[in-house]
Amino acid sequence: MSDISRIRHPRACLFSLAVAVSVLFTACQGSEGLPEQPGLSEAPPSSAPPETLPVESTPPQAPASEPPSQPGPVGQQPPETPTEQPPARPAPYAYCDASAAIAAYPRFSGQLPEVVARLHPSGGRDYPVIDAHTHLGTSAAEEADAQRRIGLYAAVQAHWDAGSTAQQRATYKKPNIIQFNLGQYLSGLDALRLPAIQAALDGQRAAGAGGIKIFKDLGLAYNDSSGARLRVDDPRLYPLWQRAADEKWAVSIHVADPDSWMDRYYPDSPYSKQELIRQFIRVVEDNPRTVFVAIHMLNLHDSEAELDQLGEYLERYPNLYADSSARSQYLVHRDQAHVRDFMIKHQDKLLFATDRAEGKSIENYEEELRYWETTAPTRTFYLASKANGLGLPPEVLEKFYYKNALRVFCAQLSAVP
Repeated sequence: MSDISRIRHPRACLFSLAVAVSVLFTACQGSEGLPEQPGLSEAPPSSAPPETLPVESTPPQAPASEPPSQPGPVGQQPPETPTEQPPARPAPYAYCDASAAIAAYPRFSGQLPEVVARLHPSGGRDYPVIDAHTHLGTSAAEEADAQRRIGLYAAVQAHWDAGSTAQQRATYKKPNIIQFNLGQYLSGLDALRLPAIQAALDGQRAAGAGGIKIFKDLGLAYNDSSGARLRVDDPRLYPLWQRAADEKWAVSIHVADPDSWMDRYYPDSPYSKQELIRQFIRVVEDNPRTVFVAIHMLNLHDSEAELDQLGEYLERYPNLYADSSARSQYLVHRDQAHVRDFMIKHQDKLLFATDRAEGKSIENYEEELRYWETTAPTRTFYLASKANGLGLPPEVLEKFYYKNALRVFCAQLSAVP
């Protein structure tokens, strides 16, 4: 057969083309009934304008922070996207700069105090501590001897009655701090008593007071002149918190009590522990110029969750601190790893304190210090419970034992030689 005979007739070609077009047209008309082919599906036509199309119909776009990678040298990795950092905690608030007082803080020279020497027979801590919460009634000579043997630089003394500030100041020389207890002025509070309270504060300042102490009866026992229970956040007390800020006085306040005490001693209280704490937090929030020290760790230590609650408050409010007075006896019943992590995490807002009063021996103090700074078995300050110590890191101990107190009480301690 010749090459020419192998060429198809033009009419046959046209016929074949017509058949192919017909088949293709039929396939397109019936495509809705055919199974979808992977990777080839398209959205059905829509008569809606583009702006009314559902979000799903929009092709996925790369995030603006991740532009398409560009070709680069062989082996070069694309730049990493920066990870989002958590918001920074607000810096602790203080009335003044304590950096000079911290730099000049005394160190032990020569023989160590007997308690420190027993805690660290091979050498260790070389500085004294500040006890941010005591109730002392001993003589000046007895207290000086106790402070020397313990290794105390200063004690914050909150006396019980309003008339003894001058006597206390004469007994407990600087750098010891005398706080004025406002308790006797709060019971029966009314508008007429507020000027008397301000006048009392004038007298206490002249006598050498360096702070305000509020006992737990605010919220638990004191009634106003109408007989209603006085709330911690009573607005009539706000001028006192503002006065404290003006004087650069820290307000050490006892709010509520542990759960067991609330159940035993205050079963008929109109306010629960948590409600009293909420009232106090409103005061802290409404008075950002005033430094507050929640003594007894704000009584938020009955569970690990309560410790975390306290930690949230300490992080949120720059003007709020907490002291550890008489609370190691409760902390030993919590998970000790949790307690240690709490102390480390909030190291800038916690103050060492004991609630030391007459009758507490040097042994009590030694056991308390052992709990915080060693991992040895110890009994807490009230010798109520036994546990291994937390062994806090040295940099945490320095803040806990004196640096934070120097910041909180900076106006009283910064000028002390």
